[in-house]
Amino acid sequence: MSLRIYIFITILLVFWLKCSEDNPQSPLDDNGNFAVSNGSVTIAGTLDLPSTQGPHPVIIIVPGSGMSTREDAGLATALFVPQGIAVLRYDKRGVGESTGVFEAPGAETSVRIFADLASDVVALISFLKSLPEIDAEQIGLFGSSQGGWIVPLVASQSDDVAFTICASGATNTVGISDYYDLLADDLSLSIEKIIEMLPDFSGVHGFDPLPHLEALTVPGLWIYGGEDRSNPTQADIAVLEKLITDLGKDFTILLLPFSNHDLIDVRTNELDPELIPSLLDWVLTHISIS
Repeated sequence: MSLRIYIFITILLVFWLKCSEDNPQSPLDDNGNFAVSNGSVTIAGTLDLPSTQGPHPVIIIVPGSGMSTREDAGLATALFVPQGIAVLRYDKRGVGESTGVFEAPGAETSVRIFADLASDVVALISFLKSLPEIDAEQIGLFGSSQGGWIVPLVASQSDDVAFTICASGATNTVGISDYYDLLADDLSLSIEKIIEMLPDFSGVHGFDPLPHLEALTVPGLWIYGGEDRSNPTQADIAVLEKLITDLGKDFTILLLPFSNHDLIDVRTNELDPELIPSLLDWVLTHISIS
């Protein structure tokens, strides 16, 4: 090879390497899909971005119990993205395109399983912080049902969570919640009567969110239905009110008196009309959109 050709190839190689450094391959495909590694597990999901120029605040949708996929969080995309807020939704580990093993926790296994699920969210937070489209100072978590246990756990472990939202999220132990759920299967028992029976519980408590709630330093919105026969709304709110009074926590409680665990008004079989406006008002009060 002549010296002139060698120099020419060298220049081309240096130029290519420089371009690769300046224009790294995006971790998002054209539809916002991604895959994030968390140890031996890969979490797959979609990041929905507003059409406006970023960087954008973002809300991670933390799924509830069951074999949830990113498609279950489509309502959040329709709600927040038009407001200029990005939404990250993902397939729960062991479900959809995410690897690992899906496990339905009981009280005995809840501490271990919730730790795994929380670590997935921490990995997603690290991923978001690496993206130029995202405002790393405005990463929020939105968990419903079981996700309401995971959100405080993550937020108490990570300094990168700006706010939390929990819908029908228990603040009592998994054991208490499961006991309430069991008692509530008896429709002859009123919710008030079941709440009175909760101190009789003598089984395994499992995961206890209280230490993580006590450690929270960011604002939180808690949404409950007064007709919830899955989680003990009255007992959960009592825990939050004590934290507000004793520790000055910046928690907002929204109680929808006639809504069930899914926040559906049992009288109309529709979402309570107060839910969406109140939720958006709280979120837009706690973020800044560029």
